[in-house]
Amino acid sequence: MSEYSDIPQINTLFSENEKVNEAIAVLKSGIGQLVTFTVSIPPDKQTDPITVPNGPVQIIVYPPDTDPSTVTALLNLLNTKSSDIQNQLAALGVTNPTPPPTAHKLEVTHPPLPVPPSGATGGTGATGGTGGTGATGTTG
Repeated sequence: MSEYSDIPQINTLFSENEKVNEAIAVLKSGIGQLVTFTVSIPPDKQTDPITVPNGPVQIIVYPPDTDPSTVTALLNLLNTKSSDIQNQLAALGVTNPTPPPTAHKLEVTHPPLPVPPSGATGGTGATGGTGGTGATGTTG
């Protein structure tokens, strides 16, 4: 049984685990890719900010990385993170933490574009109407 004082930590862990599980689902879908990542030094290991930045450094990966080895490494990292969170929740007395998703590979298909009728030359666009008259009145 969880202690009342543990509820904020439990909520934080559930929220973090939900984000991790969403990332796992995106990568397992088969269309996930690495778009950005952040690198940072832990607060307890701060260094001279002139030689090594102490703040987080966010990197944008362009074009996005879809290399299968990158995706596999990220999945391994996220699965380990999810297991760690679940162990922390269990230590706090939570008996039903959400396990990582088992997403299936998605195939993205787009419906075919309609074929214009033969002899079509394109649309003429919308035509506008004329402006109306405004209301007039007097104030007393």
